[in-house]
Amino acid sequence: MKNPVVLFLLQWIVLMVSYHLFMSDLQSVSLIFYLILIDLIGCMFLGQKLAELFPVHLPDFPKIVPVLYLYVFAFVILIYTLYSAYRMGAGFDSFLDFRDSLFYTDDDERGSIQIGISFPMVAAALFLSRIERRQLMSVFWAFGLFLLAVVSTSKMYLFLSVFFLLPKIDDINFKKISSVVLVLILMFGLSHLILEKFSSDPEDGVLDALFKTFQVYLLSGIGAFQLVLDGFTSLPEMRSLYGVKQIIPLNIFSDIRTNIYPFVALEDGWMTNVYTAIGPWWFDFGFLGVGVIGAGIGYFYTLLWTSRRNFSLYLFSFSVLPLFFTFFEDYFLMSLKTWVAFIVVAFVVEFISVRKGVKC
Repeated sequence: MKNPVVLFLLQWIVLMVSYHLFMSDLQSVSLIFYLILIDLIGCMFLGQKLAELFPVHLPDFPKIVPVLYLYVFAFVILIYTLYSAYRMGAGFDSFLDFRDSLFYTDDDERGSIQIGISFPMVAAALFLSRIERRQLMSVFWAFGLFLLAVVSTSKMYLFLSVFFLLPKIDDINFKKISSVVLVLILMFGLSHLILEKFSSDPEDGVLDALFKTFQVYLLSGIGAFQLVLDGFTSLPEMRSLYGVKQIIPLNIFSDIRTNIYPFVALEDGWMTNVYTAIGPWWFDFGFLGVGVIGAGIGYFYTLLWTSRRNFSLYLFSFSVLPLFFTFFEDYFLMSLKTWVAFIVVAFVVEFISVRKGVKC
């Protein structure tokens, strides 16, 4: 099965059933929540149908750039990012403090190791080395990609590394979905062990703390969004446009200084600052905006997942995360800068001349 909208629907069915089994006693879900979800998924199906009726195809690009050029650039930016992470990390007492300097500060105070450039390039090098069947080189790029994910301290890049490292992930079946989910859970646990970041006291048991942390990350956004719908809390206005501001720094976006949302308390002391991706979309743009976003996602993903061009095959691995992590936060509008970086590299991949079947 390779239908993004159907897979998205199935995922949200599982999520809502899980929420009612494990967390509905904290915050019950209202009819309006389901109507918003139906609005999103219904418009995704509409966008899918529009893509089938009015498809857009990329033109053929000349293969004029030797693959060696990309390998060299990817190697240089890989070393630069790892060295930058080493230099920056040396000034902090813990991995968590290092992470805070990269994410939990205002834009003008935030550190950078250029992971947004190096990760897409190294992922492209891995993608192309697999096409050439350069086994040793593929292992090198895979290891480099995993190192970048670790030094980024970001679960987004850790999860992306999984999608790029697993071979032929575009050929979706139940066995592969189960394998990916298992690996993601292991990566999730690894990241929280490294950061020593838990939703309950690990002194009572590390495994129990990891399970509760996983439960909060997976399902608490649903309850937090319901609190917004109930009027018990509010979100900063137009923070969904944070990604637009990163690309187009106009004065109208001057009040959007961070992509972090405020914490809210669910019942029984659960704390979260994620509201799913749908929460901010609804808060900022209403029913109509959620529908437009859904139609856009359905249209774009249908074209992307049905194409066999290198552009699409490379971008597919990245596209998995934004689509299936809407239960957590918005990796579309809020991460628009990351989308642009991967799309630019995907176009570069289209110009690369590779020799299939080379062994090294």
